[in-house]
Amino acid sequence: MTLRIFIILALQAVIISQVPDNPVIGKWESINRSVTGIGAAYEFSKDGRVIYMTGAMFDYNYRVSHNRLIITFVNTQTGQVTHDTSFIEIDGDKLIQTSYNGNIKANKTLTRIYPRSISENEIVGSWKTKNVAGQTVFYNFAEDGTLYFRLPFEIKDGLYKMNNNQINFEYSDTDTVSENYRIKNGFLIFYNNTGSEQVYHKVK
Repeated sequence: MTLRIFIILALQAVIISQVPDNPVIGKWESINRSVTGIGAAYEFSKDGRVIYMTGAMFDYNYRVSHNRLIITFVNTQTGQVTHDTSFIEIDGDKLIQTSYNGNIKANKTLTRIYPRSISENEIVGSWKTKNVAGQTVFYNFAEDGTLYFRLPFEIKDGLYKMNNNQINFEYSDTDTVSENYRIKNGFLIFYNNTGSEQVYHKVK
């Protein structure tokens, strides 16, 4: 390798290292949700791809006591607190959940999506199952005792491009859609000229 080529490659490496990371890369979920829990999420990749999801999004608290799973939900509209208790058994990458409604017994099997985490709590991680309608439901049990329930209604895969304060989305079933955006205090905010804002927080 000649000295000139070496210098050019070195300069290119310096330039690349100085290019700031794209601040939108990662997964973002909406803070603005309907009273029925409908929200949206975006997942931006480095290669310019984007996945957009709308669906039911609920955040619960949970704890495991012996073989019991206790889930707590706080209604943000009414302040009402409800508890749900079921029995669980974890067998490898299967979580068998058993609940009772009077004398009626119901079983549900969840499958682990990713390899088990290093947490001592076996339930920590992401799981999926099918509901009675045949839809795929996702459960993410976090280390801090938060349970994230996600039921996608629509998932779209497309491309995105950054243009100053705009993100241009191109999905296969629609024309290109442009959204004004800004990053503020760690939040991704889409806004329009009427003052309406959609706020998203980063989940990974």
